[in-house]
Amino acid sequence: MAKIDEVIKQSLNPFDNIAARNFWAEENPSPTVESIHQEELTQIESVLASVAQDRQSRTLILYGDGGSGKTHFMGRLKQKLNDRAFFVYIDPFSHSDHIWRHILRYTVDSLVNARTGQADSQLIQWLKSFLSTIRSGLKREQQSLIDRIKGVFGQTETDTVRDRKDFINILKKSIGTSGIYNADEFFGVLYSLTNPDLYPLACEWLKGESLDEESLKKLRV
Repeated sequence: MAKIDEVIKQSLNPFDNIAARNFWAEENPSPTVESIHQEELTQIESVLASVAQDRQSRTLILYGDGGSGKTHFMGRLKQKLNDRAFFVYIDPFSHSDHIWRHILRYTVDSLVNARTGQADSQLIQWLKSFLSTIRSGLKREQQSLIDRIKGVFGQTETDTVRDRKDFINILKKSIGTSGIYNADEFFGVLYSLTNPDLYPLACEWLKGESLDEESLKKLRV
């Protein structure tokens, strides 16, 4: 009678010879067996709950032998936890001198994807959540501006000069400008995300892409 190890080796491992891939582009994911890696999933859920409670970042390293299902598990994490966290996939990159530009581009590329069942992209959901977070610490007239901006998300006739300037000033006073290069331009581009006509250009700017003069003029940067 054949040994169990020999029988197992005769069956196809669905994770064999599969290179890491972007789970946002996954069209036909492999079937999931809930019991596989369930302990690891539970541990990650616990860590995520701790982050939500104390707002302190954590770093987790996912490692395992080739063919053990790491890439599939990452996609499973996104499916399971995407309602509680934003997910970004950074493709492997070998040129260390351009690594930060690579990370920036892939971060924005991931954030423009929408969660399953949601119309808004992760980027718009983050911006709405961020505005709700800072709203409580603002004066009444500033709260009214935030409410008005949140109410016109997706409309094209919202990019007034006064609202844009007030929006920039609110963010500068709320979170400061330390560590933010050219804060007026950055916060102004965040305001442009609320306008669907400017949203694609704003995303390109956030990725660090080179835009022509006409596009920069539209973004007012």
